[in-house]
Amino acid sequence: MEYLIISLTGFFLYFKTLFFDLTYLDDNVLVLDNFYFIKNLGNLWAAFGRDAFLNTVNTAYYRPLLTISFILNSQFTGAAFWGYHLGNILLHLAAACLLYYFFKKIKYSPHLSLFLTLLFTVHPVLTQAVAWIPGRNDSLLAIFVLASLIFLFNFWERGQKKDLFSHLLFFALACLTKESGLIIPLIAFLYFYLIGKEKITKKQKDLLLGWLGVLIFYFLLRSLGLKNPIKYGLAEMIISAFKNSPALIQFLGKIFFPFNLTVLPTIADTTFAYGIIAILILTLIIILTKNKRLGFVVFGLSWFFLFLVPNFVRPDPLSIADFCEHRTYLPLIGILIVLAETNLLKNFSFKNKAYLLAGTAILFFLSLINFSHQNKFENRLAFWQEAAAASPSHPLAHRNLGAIYILEGQLEQAEEELQKALLINPTEPMVHNNLGVIYLKKKMFNEAILEFQKELELYPLYDQAHFNLGVAYYHQGRPDEAEKAWLKTLEINPDYLQAYQNLAALYQEKNDPQKSQLYLNLLRQRTGALSSPNLPL
Repeated sequence: MEYLIISLTGFFLYFKTLFFDLTYLDDNVLVLDNFYFIKNLGNLWAAFGRDAFLNTVNTAYYRPLLTISFILNSQFTGAAFWGYHLGNILLHLAAACLLYYFFKKIKYSPHLSLFLTLLFTVHPVLTQAVAWIPGRNDSLLAIFVLASLIFLFNFWERGQKKDLFSHLLFFALACLTKESGLIIPLIAFLYFYLIGKEKITKKQKDLLLGWLGVLIFYFLLRSLGLKNPIKYGLAEMIISAFKNSPALIQFLGKIFFPFNLTVLPTIADTTFAYGIIAILILTLIIILTKNKRLGFVVFGLSWFFLFLVPNFVRPDPLSIADFCEHRTYLPLIGILIVLAETNLLKNFSFKNKAYLLAGTAILFFLSLINFSHQNKFENRLAFWQEAAAASPSHPLAHRNLGAIYILEGQLEQAEEELQKALLINPTEPMVHNNLGVIYLKKKMFNEAILEFQKELELYPLYDQAHFNLGVAYYHQGRPDEAEKAWLKTLEINPDYLQAYQNLAALYQEKNDPQKSQLYLNLLRQRTGALSSPNLPL
């Protein structure tokens, strides 16, 4: 019955997201641009050999399980966006049901476990993880982390090898979903040290060997899968985490006071007030709680901190970091554990009228905020208008709003937003490229070429700028230079499909049918579809 309540609550709360479009923050790349890859079930194994965004230059995101989830999703719903939104809802419900089982596993009462799980299910700080298609990565991570720990506890209780194997399997799956999965052994150690008070036994030795095997396996796969990875040393990671650590206070504020939620928050544009108040309140209720289990409190706080901090390490130290709220998905569980140990909740029961009324009111209030917040993810224009309004100091927000205005045909507004991005950050990636696209649409080819060249001076390996430069050259009647630009595009990114099509058409115009057919065949190998050699310009 409890699992049905959790599932129905979450499904009806997020039902309207089934009708949402793409936001064009990563989802257009992961689902739309890469559909030729994810539609093929035969690419399940190939997902382990690629960056999540199928990049070949400066790769950083080794998350094959995310790609596999999209591959499996596409087998049932094709390219229909509602299918991916449905997948997100189902993953969230699966994570919530596992969380309920997990809470009971660590000896919380069924009533308290259910209330904590419903808080997790409806909390608006997690809206982005469900309403935004790429947010499913955090739901997947939570599923694998919780399953891994549940089997670990089973192994400790029963000592059966099948439980150890299941724990290690889900530990590996968590690592292959997101780098935060590597935290599991540390979380397990803290649990046994703070709560279990376990001594060294043969079971621990088996566990340590298993963890070592999983880590070796993971880092080997990762080294093979990431081509040209971003070089990022331990010192740089520590500096990045420290630099972005103030966001921890802001995340805590959004958990307790979810009133300033947005789609692309930055430290500069987010208040610290709610976070400071939250810290004071949490500290006070912990101090005032009598007979508290300090081990659980420290474990919960450690869970929150350890699963959140890896999100502060960013591969590009020069760009302004965003702190999207989906990253609180797994850390939130730690705060729920802390609250469960306080006088506020440790005796919670739905049979008590005061708890029933207060609990229902809190869940209803959070659901209303969540339901309203979902609208910001409805489509690309709503998303990026919210991003630019709520995070005015973030050049990415203005850059991408400009890009959306281009897609909407609002070229003057697009140019205005792109110029705002350059004022904040003169080296913001893609801005000069997008200005060049505006001038292409206005048939101002000289201006377009200058913008593409500026982009390539800053980012010489940006495949789209090379491609667009080729388009501008072609329209100026400079086919040889267009050819060089499109060949360079494919040298950087062999999966840039339109470059194959343009080259095939260009060679046909040059009366070179052999080369034209060659590029059509290469295109067909990647898409499995027949293509026309006409220039789609």
